[in-house]
Amino acid sequence: MIGGTKNASSQRILALEPDVVIANVEENERYLVEELEQHVPVWVTDIKTLADNERMISQLGQLLEREGKANSLLDQMRSVYAAWDAQWQVESRIGTRRKLSAVYMIWRDPWMVAGGDTFIHHMLQRAGFENAFGQYSRYPECSLEDLREMAPSLILLSSEPFPFKTNHCEEIHQLLPKAQVLLVDGEAFSWYGVRPIHAPIEFERIYRELLPT
Repeated sequence: MIGGTKNASSQRILALEPDVVIANVEENERYLVEELEQHVPVWVTDIKTLADNERMISQLGQLLEREGKANSLLDQMRSVYAAWDAQWQVESRIGTRRKLSAVYMIWRDPWMVAGGDTFIHHMLQRAGFENAFGQYSRYPECSLEDLREMAPSLILLSSEPFPFKTNHCEEIHQLLPKAQVLLVDGEAFSWYGVRPIHAPIEFERIYRELLPT
């Protein structure tokens, strides 16, 4: 074991004699990257949009000499999102869908939400939601009283990093009875790489669960 994303051991990583280390701005600590860079090339990713994700996959394919597989994955992903966008546009025109103001919660005690400069924010937009905290950066704290004043139409409770459950939906709904509160798969909104290809399936599931508003 070399540790987690926040407490990895540079010595144990270097003992594996890697040709390259792949790190991420959001997940890995700067000091670890700087320590490793003294001994081995470190490729640092910073993903905030699907376009960023596409570039990463393309560059990773080149780095690992797997351009063919990378291009195939990119073609599939673009096809999936083109189909989702086409479906969204049609259903918006006929009035069966409209943009809802949404809050995406990632943590409890303190309550924390996804702000505007995050991959989650971008995925909310791709799903057709308006991030109520889009004007804030990163992951701001937010009290339930703040939410009550904001009066969002929809509150999404992610499966990670905090494992929200049904009882948390009930807790929030008691204070905000007019809002719809749903549990969502955190991988669909926050895991970049190959997983975004499956995200529209989760988007559609959410819309099926939404009550008429």
